[in-house]
Amino acid sequence: MAGPEPIKLLVGVSEFEPLVGGIATLTGTLLEDLRHRDQLQVTLWAPTGTRVPTGITLLPTLERHTSLSKRFWTELKNGRTLARHLRTGHYDAVLFMDAAARCYGLPGVVPSLPTVIYVHGTEVVPSSFSGELLSGRVTLQRRAMLRAEKILANSTATAKFVQELNFTKPIHTVYPCFDPARTGAPDAAPRANRPSDQPFTFLTVARLVERKGHTQVLDLLAQLLPLRPNFRYVIVGDGPYRATLEQYAHKLGLSDRVDFRGYCALDDLPGIYQDADLFIMLPTRAAGIEGFGLTYVEAALAGVPAVGTAHGGVSEAVLDGETGLLVADGDVATALNRVQALMDDPQRREQLGAAAKARALATFTPAHFADQILHFIQAARAAAPNNDSPTARP
Repeated sequence: MAGPEPIKLLVGVSEFEPLVGGIATLTGTLLEDLRHRDQLQVTLWAPTGTRVPTGITLLPTLERHTSLSKRFWTELKNGRTLARHLRTGHYDAVLFMDAAARCYGLPGVVPSLPTVIYVHGTEVVPSSFSGELLSGRVTLQRRAMLRAEKILANSTATAKFVQELNFTKPIHTVYPCFDPARTGAPDAAPRANRPSDQPFTFLTVARLVERKGHTQVLDLLAQLLPLRPNFRYVIVGDGPYRATLEQYAHKLGLSDRVDFRGYCALDDLPGIYQDADLFIMLPTRAAGIEGFGLTYVEAALAGVPAVGTAHGGVSEAVLDGETGLLVADGDVATALNRVQALMDDPQRREQLGAAAKARALATFTPAHFADQILHFIQAARAAAPNNDSPTARP
């Protein structure tokens, strides 16, 4: 006797491997889990050049934006492409993992289907008034979210932020998951505390953009220098802000203590985390919302405690006094005091790191994330009109 028909799921994302970034990593980790699930057929709609895991069908027809003035026309083209895929693919549901959802905000172009949209926060923030007039990016995102049956956010802070923008539709929090390829084996032995004469190692892993707050860390370390000069600061990641950060580090007299590693091979990341004494990332609200901060969790899996700013979803990635420490955005003096206290207390760092690792393994696993995503996909199918039909609705 034949079993039930598999669910045909279309996943849309504008950032995927070989592109580097949190969205690409999260979506790749999700697909790696979903491809092993029974009764599920997954197709990825993504830009050309995308690399997908075995067992995932690729539609490399999503176009990325080339300029602000052309964004609306790119979304219109993407909408027409998506409409063609929906009408011919006979999908049961659609999952948008980022702003690829914007073209779904064109109801006259894209037919309806049970839809889930995962929101990170930055999608609903206009670059400027004039930029929004040219591109309509936020307007399209909001319209897509209003059409979707289920809206998911990467943190409660992101959900609250979106709803404060006069978006009253329910938003459900689904925390992102770590990528095992970036963190190594979870049972790896923690690194022993380094001898006191060895440099204390600070670490940040993030794109080099203003929002991530590297300059706040450099300001803190400049004040730490005359007090505790035996340290080094490893920065992993790259981006448009790198030259500015290198110049700023030089201006503060930190060039010989700051190591700009750029992007590192996945195989090297677990060792880099293991070599750190303290993970520090101080996102600044003035440059945009930090929806979560998954690299705090990656550090936790190495048993490394974190220091972050009490802004956005950071306070959900790092529990103050339990898995790390939080400081007010821009309060470098308080951050300096708390960092010095941790430098002087290896036992406290070990306690925080152990608690952070235990929480990461209990809360942020790929299987748990995929289970929640699938739960809301099923809920979207149940909530949608004509949910018994796998054909896109006009």
